[in-house]
Amino acid sequence: MRRILTTTLGLLALSANIFAQNDFPTLDKQTYDYYLQGDYKNLRKVGNKMLTEGMDYYYLRMRMGILAYNNQKYATAATHFQKALEFNALDSISHEYIYLCYLLAGRNRDASNYLESIPENMKVARLKAINSPFISNINLGFSALDFSKKTVEENTMNYELTDKSYSIKTGLESNFSSHLKGTFAYTYFHRNGMSYSELSTTGTSFDLSQNQLYTKLSYSFMQGWEIGAFGHLAFFTQSLNKPQQGNGKGKASIATDYIGGLSVAKSWWKIRTGVNLSVSNLGTSQQTRGEGFLTYLPSGNLNLYFTSGAMIQSDNIWGNTYQVNQEIGFKVSKFLWFEGGVIHGNAYLFARSQGASVFNTFQVPTNTAYGNLIFLFGKHINLNASAFYNNYDIYSWNLTNNTRSSKITTSSLGGTITLTYKIF
Repeated sequence: MRRILTTTLGLLALSANIFAQNDFPTLDKQTYDYYLQGDYKNLRKVGNKMLTEGMDYYYLRMRMGILAYNNQKYATAATHFQKALEFNALDSISHEYIYLCYLLAGRNRDASNYLESIPENMKVARLKAINSPFISNINLGFSALDFSKKTVEENTMNYELTDKSYSIKTGLESNFSSHLKGTFAYTYFHRNGMSYSELSTTGTSFDLSQNQLYTKLSYSFMQGWEIGAFGHLAFFTQSLNKPQQGNGKGKASIATDYIGGLSVAKSWWKIRTGVNLSVSNLGTSQQTRGEGFLTYLPSGNLNLYFTSGAMIQSDNIWGNTYQVNQEIGFKVSKFLWFEGGVIHGNAYLFARSQGASVFNTFQVPTNTAYGNLIFLFGKHINLNASAFYNNYDIYSWNLTNNTRSSKITTSSLGGTITLTYKIF
């Protein structure tokens, strides 16, 4: 009898203790203590348990949201703050946190659109002080390539061997409204080397300069969606004895190459993707292309991401070509990011990055490896320094019969420096 009584009292004590551990006051105090300690792991564990049992309230969401934000879990934090607003429509702090979640996750357009949607009387002083300048940033860049030397004896090939090239680029981004953005750039491009043909088997030196203009208009609608239209124009003077450059007319003239296209992109917290379609010309041939990318951010922030991309191009004279690429980017420190990647394909006469990158020559870059360092100097200045290595296939092009043959290979080393000033 005594044993039964003892066992019964023990079970009652245990059940009372279990109940005490799971009742609202106890669990609420636990989440508050974990919040004060900055213990996100245990706060999330207890908080999710409470939510599962139907204990959902404003302060729990705020505690979980703030610690998720502090741990750069921006997707989770935004969800908690949005729920907190359902419990307290007068909560201005949650509005600020949601805006910052979008901004720090790299979803700048969504951040701007969310800021605009917040009622003025619900904006904290920090948000009221944010303005959207007509010009959001300006940039200036320099790029150079040095090609490996090739010595060619007597031949009947019609092709070019570039020795060196460089470009100077300047541009800006402009906010026409919170939804409409414009990107504009001017590039001066120059390259020199030797040109070979049936009439000049030992080679003739050439210098080619191009002026290039690029523009893109993008409009954001709904959450995470953006559509755009872009165009790129390159114009230059063609010289005699260089029919393989530009439009290949074989006489001095002004040549114009153009690119135009449309794009659509969608951003989620961990997945970002986009596609674009464009058309272009290079002399007597016309190209159509489709390009797409997929970026995966494992933690929903910019600390680590992977991007895969591909471009397929069809030329009405020279046939089909392609390029594929893979990139990884990650945060090294508070003031330094790194990006690196590889590109492979057989595409000539092509455009990448929605027309922003143009390669309007008959050289075929088969493999590229690159590394990119992004230095952050305060809130306004970024310095982007890149180094890259390229392999090329160079063919003999018959622009009368539209055939190619006699492939040779070459390579180049190059670098780019771009300085960007952000205006707030």
